[in-house]
Amino acid sequence: VMIFRLSNLLDYIRKYGNENADKLLLKVSQTLNDMMRWADVLGRLDKNEFLFILPETSEAATEELREKIREHLGKIELPDVKDNEFRLRMEFGMAQWRKGDDVGLLMQRARDHMEVEHKQALAG
Repeated sequence: VMIFRLSNLLDYIRKYGNENADKLLLKVSQTLNDMMRWADVLGRLDKNEFLFILPETSEAATEELREKIREHLGKIELPDVKDNEFRLRMEFGMAQWRKGDDVGLLMQRARDHMEVEHKQALAG
């Protein structure tokens, strides 16, 4: 699984409004959906979080998908934003299914991974 979070969506809403945020989320959803394989499942966990279920996908392939998402979403035109005055911040958490896992453990490892990457980004 991979969790994807738009970590500064609330800032965007405050500055550009809910209507523009809805347009942005529609563009994001369409872009993400276009990247999925037939076996993959994409869903929304929260206003700013998406969940990817990627059956039989290696860690390396998941990392490639993460970079592809960063690239494609980095090119999205943000409603009402001019001259790069606002950029989306993206966070990802990934976890592979292990013997003995349940959904809760798998999701917790993905969230833990996201937090580690978040702390590394802040430090670096």
